[in-house]
Amino acid sequence: MTKYYTFEELLEKIKPLQTNKDEQTIILYANNKEAQHSYIAEAEAKGYEVLLLDSPLVSHLIQKLETTQEKNIFRPCRCRLHREPYQERRYSNLQTF
Repeated sequence: MTKYYTFEELLEKIKPLQTNKDEQTIILYANNKEAQHSYIAEAEAKGYEVLLLDSPLVSHLIQKLETTQEKNIFRPCRCRLHREPYQERRYSNLQTF
């Protein structure tokens, strides 16, 4: 089911789960729903929101938002999520292996 949010609504929704130790909100996105289905499903199973950004203008939009929104980081959803990446990073005393 497709959901539409304003940028502020999206940040409010994802901030509790998708914030790193530096208080930056991580915004996961995909540009091909079919090719990235397994990565999207894995992220959604962990409770993360994944944006579908499949327009030719997306790279320009992301670049603009990253330069004006310093507390937000855009990351493509194309890597395996081996652990709870954002919640674990909240605690500086956790060790990573």
